[in-house]
Amino acid sequence: MGHAVMSTSVMLVSSSALFISALARKSIEVFSNHFNVIVVCPYSSVVEDLCHQTNAIFEPIEIKRKPSPVRDIQAIFKLRSVVIKTSPNVVLSYNAKGGLICGIVASLVRKPKYVHNFTGLIGPYASGIARYIYKTTEFLTLNGVDLAIAESKGVKRQLLPLARKPSKLVLLGDGNMSGVNVEKFKPASLTKRSELRKGWDVRSNQRIALYIGRINPDKGILPMIEAVNLVRQDWGELKLWIVGGLDDNDEYNQSFQKAIRGHEWIRFFDFQTGIERFLQAADFLILPTLREGFPNVVLESLACGLPVLVTDVPGVEETVRATGFGTVVPSNKQADITKGLLQIKTQLLILDKIDQKRAIDLIRQRYDQHLVINRYMRLIKELASNQSIDDGKVARLSKSTEVSSQGE
Repeated sequence: MGHAVMSTSVMLVSSSALFISALARKSIEVFSNHFNVIVVCPYSSVVEDLCHQTNAIFEPIEIKRKPSPVRDIQAIFKLRSVVIKTSPNVVLSYNAKGGLICGIVASLVRKPKYVHNFTGLIGPYASGIARYIYKTTEFLTLNGVDLAIAESKGVKRQLLPLARKPSKLVLLGDGNMSGVNVEKFKPASLTKRSELRKGWDVRSNQRIALYIGRINPDKGILPMIEAVNLVRQDWGELKLWIVGGLDDNDEYNQSFQKAIRGHEWIRFFDFQTGIERFLQAADFLILPTLREGFPNVVLESLACGLPVLVTDVPGVEETVRATGFGTVVPSNKQADITKGLLQIKTQLLILDKIDQKRAIDLIRQRYDQHLVINRYMRLIKELASNQSIDDGKVARLSKSTEVSSQGE
């Protein structure tokens, strides 16, 4: 396929090919109708196919998520070369390492406008030398790019003390950077829900607690398992479904496998696509994470009419409190999760259809995928026209955006 000739080029940079192929997929599909799109991330045949289908240019660069000085320097100079070669108007970076590398490249090649999307921060939760390293990384990224987008109000509050120019740290709309496909994530009919549960051998008297996410220490999975085990007898029959891929932490993976081994009430599905099926079959979502940005799975759960149990960390708790449909616990310690499970049990016994509908409507009004992507479209056009952007203009852009099925 040939590449359409368009006046504006936008580059997307991430250290995660999975992020590009999953969360950024719809953005790339829509952007490609309006801009020349360049995608930079580690090589993936899925990303390569996505770029081929959308006429985007794929420039694979191995960007390691973890510190790797030699590889990081190589990635910086490779990205510099790609930026010079493709000459984008705007560079959008995602994930911590992608942002840091773009922030450094911004000092080497000034022509594009560099924008970084800050999701869950590591610095505020680390300790010792790791805390210093991560906070320094976040400081350099924040002040190296032309515009920093915080994915949630809480993340913006955490970043403000690090910002040399606070007006360049913005919140786009109500937060979140990919939105929800509300046509896919919605409550299932009683018939479909019954069929889904029957397909997984779930009896009518059983309750399903659902976790969706990566398997790593930050997610609070081990104390979650302990908490569910403590209360499951009080529930009658409470099952725990865990959906997500193992991270690259062998020691933790072994601890996780040991924790779930031999428990018939736990079902591990590994990484899955089509997660709406799990949300439509389960009874509530549980996300006892230590840190996040603005996890889509919480929005997707609420869009499916499922109450959620989350920890009180920036981004995660904001929508739950806004909808009132779920429970927020102080930490991901086993005792707090246990109390939260008892509160969720009470909520399920007196499930209020009005509260459920209010939660579904709020997700549709604030986080519809097309609305979120349109906000980014407007922002890219403003930046590409060399307009000065600050938090005031971003607020006006967000308010003036209307939902469209095609983008602008």
